[in-house]
Amino acid sequence: MAVLPSTSNGKAAELAAQDATGSVAAIAPRIAGDVYKLNALADNIQDVPGNVTRFLVIARSASQGATGHDKTAVVFSIRDRVGALRDLAEAFSTNSVNLSSIQSRPSKRRAWDYVFFIELDGHISEASVRNALHKAEEHTVFLKVLGSWPVPTE
Repeated sequence: MAVLPSTSNGKAAELAAQDATGSVAAIAPRIAGDVYKLNALADNIQDVPGNVTRFLVIARSASQGATGHDKTAVVFSIRDRVGALRDLAEAFSTNSVNLSSIQSRPSKRRAWDYVFFIELDGHISEASVRNALHKAEEHTVFLKVLGSWPVPTE
């Protein structure tokens, strides 16, 4: 059995439908199976009920500028000391920048060392965001801005 990468699960379903031998399968939503007339072999195969997937678009250059409804993604690591995460969060609070999401993942460098991913409200071109990031950087081992993007208004 070979595993082939695909650009999306919908594209994987399309490729499975194009295989005349019937020996190709895809993991895809039921609607993709309906569209491409595929037989479902199993339903609800996720290991976490209610699981969702986030898709990100990666661009070669930053978005044009602030729209007033933007998010910025940042990755960083902090020193393992009491209050380190609080001090970093205070840099954003002091500059009135809302942290809308924070997630941690093991760094895989050593035990109990973590990398944090945050999303914050605002665009990297805004002074408050730049000031908050500059102040936050004082409390990190490393900090990298992954990018800013406009958030659709509803």
